[in-house]
Amino acid sequence: MPVSAPLVTVTIPTYNSAATLRACLASVAAQDHPAVEVVVVDSHSSDGTLAIAQEAGARCLSIDAWLLGARVAGVRAARGEYVLLLDSDHVLAPDALSRAVARMAQVDALYLEERAIETRTLVQRLFDADRQLVQAQQALHADPLRGVLLRRFFRRDLLSEAVDRIPPEVVERAVTFDHEIVNYEYARLSERVALLEGALWHHEVRTLAELWRKNLRYGKAARQMSRLGYYAELRRAKARPRLGAWRPRLLWWGVQSSLLLALKAPALLIGYLSA
Repeated sequence: MPVSAPLVTVTIPTYNSAATLRACLASVAAQDHPAVEVVVVDSHSSDGTLAIAQEAGARCLSIDAWLLGARVAGVRAARGEYVLLLDSDHVLAPDALSRAVARMAQVDALYLEERAIETRTLVQRLFDADRQLVQAQQALHADPLRGVLLRRFFRRDLLSEAVDRIPPEVVERAVTFDHEIVNYEYARLSERVALLEGALWHHEVRTLAELWRKNLRYGKAARQMSRLGYYAELRRAKARPRLGAWRPRLLWWGVQSSLLLALKAPALLIGYLSA
């Protein structure tokens, strides 16, 4: 008798995500893995996001929560043996889930190699270089207190245990560092992790103005997190220059990564001080 494929739950937090969600959900629907459920956790979007998710057949939850609360709600609603934490501006490779399930025979979690969908503008190219720099040095960036690689594909039983470790007041109020917090708590349970290559593409911001607006919000949210008094080490890891940026063989990626961080820094600081 053939063994049935394990169910994979794909969770996607949304807020006014209509511009990119349709492509994201289409990439999930195109997976060659036969057993997939999609859980969209929406924080009262006003742009048709929920209608797009419903049309695609996703299970939809509407909640009053910030981003980490939406992540946790998605994990708790998951029914699959495995859970993928996806964002609404992501697009999956068609075989990403089937390859991920196969790799989980050896590990407890996976990083998904991520590239920019478009590299037409300088900002998009800088983001793409930054990701390549980090992903080329998996061992260096695996420690969540020093590096910035984030697990995305998890065993549901361990992931449920990890999110239960997060203080409730952080779940309720965290906007940024949401994925970093989940990654940190999961890493405390298991360090068995690998990189799945060619798995994911990301819609990056296009212009310096968009980059600044995004990082002004991040800076304000970081100040709010600092007031809670939790996970200070994770905030420091995200702010410092990338590990390995000046290794000779990776120098061009390192230069571009450092330039990206320099462009983000003023907006982050202004947002932090103004919150």
